[in-house]
Amino acid sequence: EYDPFNTNNIDRLKNGHKLEWIDILYRAVDEQEVQRALRALKRQNAMGPDNVHNVMLLEGKEDLVPALVKLFNCSFGNSPLPMPFREC
Repeated sequence: EYDPFNTNNIDRLKNGHKLEWIDILYRAVDEQEVQRALRALKRQNAMGPDNVHNVMLLEGKEDLVPALVKLFNCSFGNSPLPMPFREC
């Protein structure tokens, strides 16, 4: 059975998808990417399953960006992904 969170399936993924998409999916997250994502947030949106309001992320972005980069890269580098990341 295919499990998208199992890194042993990379060869199977490469055979079914263009290689450049695999490279995009398995590259490290950088500060510019996190900053772009934060700029796309709307202040008035409701909290997600993490109970963090967008205003908190937007107001604290200078301090949060380096920590978020480390968090994402550490989480994505160790499979499987934490369940809350799959829900968001």
